This record gives sequence, structure tokens and C-alpha cells, in this order.
Amino acid sequence: MPELPEVETIRRTLASRIAGRTIQTVEVYEPRLVQDMPAGSRTLPRDECRERPEGRDEGGGLSRGGDENGWPRGDREGYESLSGAEHDHDRQSEDPDEGGRSPQNEDVARVWSEHLTRVLAGKRLAEPGRRGKYLLLPVEGGPWQLVVHLRMTGQLLVLSESEWVQKPSHRSLLIRLDQGLVCGLFDVRKFARLYLVRAGDPDSYPAGLRRLGPEPMEPEWTLAGWRRALAGRRTPIKSLLLNQEVVAGVGNIYADEALWRARVHPAWPAGMLNPQQAQAVRRAVRRVLREGLAAGGTTIRDYVAADGSQGDYAAQLHVYGRTGQPCSRCGTPIACIQLAGRSAHFCPRCQPAAWDTAGGAMEAAAGAEVASPEDASPEDGKADRMPADGMTEVAGWR
Repeated sequence: MPELPEVETIRRTLASRIAGRTIQTVEVYEPRLVQDMPAGSRTLPRDECRERPEGRDEGGGLSRGGDENGWPRGDREGYESLSGAEHDHDRQSEDPDEGGRSPQNEDVARVWSEHLTRVLAGKRLAEPGRRGKYLLLPVEGGPWQLVVHLRMTGQLLVLSESEWVQKPSHRSLLIRLDQGLVCGLFDVRKFARLYLVRAGDPDSYPAGLRRLGPEPMEPEWTLAGWRRALAGRRTPIKSLLLNQEVVAGVGNIYADEALWRARVHPAWPAGMLNPQQAQAVRRAVRRVLREGLAAGGTTIRDYVAADGSQGDYAAQLHVYGRTGQPCSRCGTPIACIQLAGRSAHFCPRCQPAAWDTAGGAMEAAAGAEVASPEDASPEDGKADRMPADGMTEVAGWR
């Protein structure tokens, strides 16, 4: 799944290509793309359409048997929002074509294509934004905003019309723009999700977006707040880093890399980290996210930026995906365990499972990443020296 550096890279490559472009039409190809629309958005095809489209009754439902919100009867239950949508891909079908092409689902795609075009056609796209792993595509003058969650295999590309024609497979969404450009969403596994929300109206936001924690690269993620989040938690520290309500945008790759940098075992209970370890983890998270962004993200299989380019950070990974290979720090083979259904890669020697939490054996904190000035908060007492490689904070976060 694209994590913060990947989604931010997509946002930046989108910004230079679509900001200021005018939307002409919107076409939904994959019905599951809109299946998690919050209740406030699901009523839009009925409430916002002033003229009844062909094939719909006066109440806004489909004349062939739609419900009160324009959803095909019998399919509504299957389209209810999923709880904990951030990680629900683990419970969904592995078959990308299962359940995707019934007549009812085709109706869903048609209804939403009509409605999104009616709402957005003629409007200019504003500067794209990002929150956690969500892409935000606002239009100038508001109030509408498209929110995209790419999940595992979603790719959002800006193409010419001719390039779009040459990519007929795995289409989920097409936003046709002026000057012969299109913004297309392709998704092999069909887990990506699209939301139409009203800017400034949290009730229209997907639950995962409403509940996001602080951005790890912003000042709002303070050391004091991080320590409060850790306090009393028996959850493994790796699992806590993946909790988007605690810190937004961190996923499997960067959590593993940060814990290796901080020399903290991924299964260690979060609430048992001492102050030095807590600070080391926070610094390491910010460090690996900066490095990942500077490299354009991590491409292991599916991820590409909006211009089709791949990320280069995979060459800099120390533990993620390197099971059995020697640790670049001590030579010990990298191990992998399962924590709450997610893999966790670590070095058994650099990240031992037993710690002196009283502070007597602080090899982890002593050998952890040297923080740069932007890693330090006022509450840290002082700004640490720059890391040896001279990495500086990347500006322009949204």
C-alpha cells in the first residue's frame, strides 16, 4: 500500500499536471470504487440532481428498481461502509474480478458517473492536497472535493487521450480534463476507493479520514503527544505505528525501517518504551519518511507516481523484504515475524526482544539515528546536530 512518501510524491506530480485544469466528464468504471461512500455522500445523486436523469424515477431511484438513494435494490447491503477501512483489504476477496460486473453494479457505476459529471463538469481543479494516505482533489470555488485512497494496487496517472486508449486494462476511474489530458485510476485488485465530500463538512468525510492522527512530518506530532500515545499501551510498537489514529501515513515499510534505525524490537509493548527509546523511534520515523520522499517513494511492485515514474527507496531498505539477508549494520540475518496479521522485519541482534527498561542498557538509544534540527521539538530541550549525510527537511508538505 502506498504510504506517506508515495502519496505525497503522487500529490506533487499531480500538482504540476492537473492544477488549474478544467474537468469535462467523470466516468466510474469500477463500482467498488464508490462502495464506501459515507451516508452524507450517498444521498447526493438524489438530493443534488435537479433534473431527473434518464432511467430514474421521480424519487431519484432507478426506475428499474432502485432504493431511495439511487442505489440498486438488493445491492445496498453489499455497499455498506466497511469498519476500519484502512486495513480492510486483508478481509476482501483476492479475486479482482469477483462481483464486479453484475447489471446492478453497472447501474451503480452509471449513476455515479452521471452525478460526478453533473457536480464537477466545468470546474477547475485546485492544488491537490494530502492527509495521511489520502489524496485530496479539491475544485476551485468549492465546496466539492474528491478524496482518493489508493489502497494496495491503485495507480493515479495523468495521460494524454491517446495514452489512455492504449491502457484498457484495470480501469477504475477516468477524469477527462481540458487540453487533451485525462487523470485515470487503474487498480488491479480493485481495493481503491473514491469519495465525493464537501470541504469543511466532516460528516461527508470517510471515517478513516475523520479519525486520522497527526502528520508525522509536521510540528503537530510533538514528543509530548507521542509519549502520551505510548503511555500504558500493551500494543506492539510496530502495530501502534500502523494505527492511523495515532500517527497518519506510516505503513509497513517505513515502520520496519524506523524501528531498525531506532534499534527497537517491533513486538516490544509500546507503553514499555523508556523516554530515550520513544524519542529515538519518533526521530527515526521522521528520518525514514524524509529519505523515502527524497527518493520518490518505494516501488516494490505496483507503486508509480502520477507521471509513471518509480520510486528509488527500495535500494535503501535495511530490513523490509530482506528476510534471511545480512543486516547492513551487524551482519545478522534479518528475521520476519507476524504481528496482528502483518509482517514485521527486524535484526535479532540490533533489535533484541529483551530490554533494560530502567535505562541501564541503552545501546538502542545511543546507537539510534542522529536527529536533524527539524526532528527536535521545543520540549526536547535542544536541537540535535544534523545527520552526517546532510539530509534536510523537505519543504512543501500538504
